[in-house]
Amino acid sequence: MAQATASMLLTLPPELRNRVYELALTVAPNSDGKVKVGSASSTRPSVLAVLQSCRQIRNEAEGRFYYSHDLQLDWIATLNFLENTSAKRRQAIRTVTVAVDSPEQATAVMKQLRYTTRLKSLHFELHPHPYDGSDLHRGFLREDHILKKVLPSLGYVENFSLHAVPSPLWKCVVPRSQLEKWAASVQQRLRGYAVT
Repeated sequence: MAQATASMLLTLPPELRNRVYELALTVAPNSDGKVKVGSASSTRPSVLAVLQSCRQIRNEAEGRFYYSHDLQLDWIATLNFLENTSAKRRQAIRTVTVAVDSPEQATAVMKQLRYTTRLKSLHFELHPHPYDGSDLHRGFLREDHILKKVLPSLGYVENFSLHAVPSPLWKCVVPRSQLEKWAASVQQRLRGYAVT
């Protein structure tokens, strides 16, 4: 059996290897400054293939991609991602934007995100189905009691936002004011649970 030769990369000092990893694992964000991951239409995280080259490179560079990018996922991709990725990668995530259709999906995502203890910014983009305003409002009220249980475990999140993405089908009577009130309530509670 032939003996493997050492990689030239691994002979470099750690500072230079870290710079190489930074360059190799950086992708251009989309127009709003985020890197979309976890969907069939996103192929950019294929830069992560470099992590499969050897154990030492994986150990040294594994969290770098997630640490240095603002991630954008839909709610199913978020749940799958959090379930199937290593703890080291999850802990590297700092900023994430999640597209959801309902308050229930936002709560499900928050339950899973409590395991990403270094998360600093959590943003939701609400892409509602053709709700009427009262159904959407009731959905947020219904989720409010669940949030009281989930939010203490998210006390490390410094920035929280919820934005409604307008839809031509959306006949919402109480769109922005109610969503802003709900987001402000969540942000205020997060501050109350902030880890010091």
